[in-house]
Amino acid sequence: MIRKKQILLFVYDGFTEWETSFALNCIRNSERFTVKTIAMDKAVKKSAGGLSVLPDLDFIPDVDLKDICAFTTSLLILPGGAVWDNKVKLKIELLVSHCIKEGIMVAASGEASQMLSANELLINKLFVPDESHPFDFANVIRNALGIDVVPSKQLVYDGVMFG
Repeated sequence: MIRKKQILLFVYDGFTEWETSFALNCIRNSERFTVKTIAMDKAVKKSAGGLSVLPDLDFIPDVDLKDICAFTTSLLILPGGAVWDNKVKLKIELLVSHCIKEGIMVAASGEASQMLSANELLINKLFVPDESHPFDFANVIRNALGIDVVPSKQLVYDGVMFG
C-alpha cells in the first residue's frame, strides 16, 4: 500500500473555510493525499462561517517541525480570515519558513496571501491564479498536486501559491 502524503490546512479562529473548500474536496477525493488540520495549539477553532474544528496537529510547542518534511507533506494551505495581524504572523512565520526550506509548497488565499507578501515572507515566491475565487484556488492546487488537472493560466515561482 502506498503511503499518502499529507496536506496541512492551517486553522485558526476566524479562518474562511469557503476559500479552500473546493480544493480540499479535490484533495480528499484523491487517492494520493490526506488532509490534516494544523494550528498553533490544540484548542477548537471556530471558522468565519461558524464551523468548529479540532486541529489534528499543533506546532507550538508540541509538534517538532522535523516531523513535517517533504517526505510526509506536500502542501501547507493558509486560508484567509480577519486575524492575519503581526501576532499571528510571528507565530506562523516559523511554520511557513520551515515548509519553504523543506521544499513543501505553500498555498495562501485572501488575507493570508496579503499578509505573507506584505511581511516579505515569500519574496520571489509567487503563484497567482487568474481570479481570486474558490474554484480558481482549487484549480491552482489541483494543478500543483497533479490531481485531475483542469488547465488554467497561472504564474508559478518556486512552488509557492497565492489565490
